Amino acid sequence: MWRSPLITAGSVLEELGEELFMQLFNLERHSLVYVVDVTGSMGDDIALVRDKTKEMVMAVANKTEAPETYVLVTFSDPEVYEPFITKDWTEMYQALDSLEVAGGGDCPEMALSALELALQISQPGSDIYLFTDAGAKDEAEKKDAVKALFESTDSRLHVFNTGSYCTRGTQRDLYSRASEPRQNIYETLAALSGGQYILTSKGELADVLGSLELSLNAAPVSVRYVEVTTPDSVTFPVDSSLSEIVVSVSGPASFTVELLLPSGDLATDVEELVSSSQNVVRRVTTVTPGTWTVKVTGSPGPHLVKVTGRSLVDFTAQLLQRMNGFMLPIPGRPVTGTARGVTVAGYVRCA
Repeated sequence: MWRSPLITAGSVLEELGEELFMQLFNLERHSLVYVVDVTGSMGDDIALVRDKTKEMVMAVANKTEAPETYVLVTFSDPEVYEPFITKDWTEMYQALDSLEVAGGGDCPEMALSALELALQISQPGSDIYLFTDAGAKDEAEKKDAVKALFESTDSRLHVFNTGSYCTRGTQRDLYSRASEPRQNIYETLAALSGGQYILTSKGELADVLGSLELSLNAAPVSVRYVEVTTPDSVTFPVDSSLSEIVVSVSGPASFTVELLLPSGDLATDVEELVSSSQNVVRRVTTVTPGTWTVKVTGSPGPHLVKVTGRSLVDFTAQLLQRMNGFMLPIPGRPVTGTARGVTVAGYVRCA
């Protein structure tokens, strides 16, 4: 999607055409990116991944917020295959329709190399979806480069992991390690980029893929992103600009989530998008302004609570440093203890 500072340009858009209009006002759009593990062990998952990703492509095709490019990167071990990139949604649909597993013996896989490639060839500010049932074989040599790319591109990573964070011979199931905070690089990258890490089983994959549709939100805003230890409550503000809120909670084992209205009453007009043993996603489209509360009870250990919304109003912030008399953006992260400037810009998205 793209954001425009309070412009009334309907006639200009009609006169120039959409593509030239976007170039004239420097309004680049994002990419829709899929990074898919195609080793043999993904045989149980690939049909679901294929069908859901095709649904997403069809849902955004020919809309104003449609992606600038569609990107597909597949990988196994030891290969990352030739990426597929196109501006034509029908070509992407066909590429996804032909997704098949392609063998692959050991585990883990070359996942971070595939992510690095996807980040390099996609537009900044994109949503990247990683589907795998294994760990990252190339973590040691690639993690710093991939972290830097996520920070510089402002893209978000959404991970769907259905298997073992494997070390063959001493294979460790992710479920048995789930009480360890930030136990793998996928979760670290998802948290860093403001995306989501979903650990599930192959049997529950169909249920959790329901959360994919949330990325089709044409006017997303981040409201709250926090890690808590159960039992705990998280409050978040809602104003009149929000037309929808989505609450996502993930944790190491079965837990209970309650969403409370500003009045303190239990919210009942709620759509449950995902309800699995380790992930709960709920959406509210009848929004009351005020302070809402998410109550998480059940299993001990860290739980990630993420609240997003839909709004035509958004803000961006950027840290600046003074160089040669100019205030310039800081690349990467600022140094602790140094004075920095900050700019904040408000936007109204074109509906």
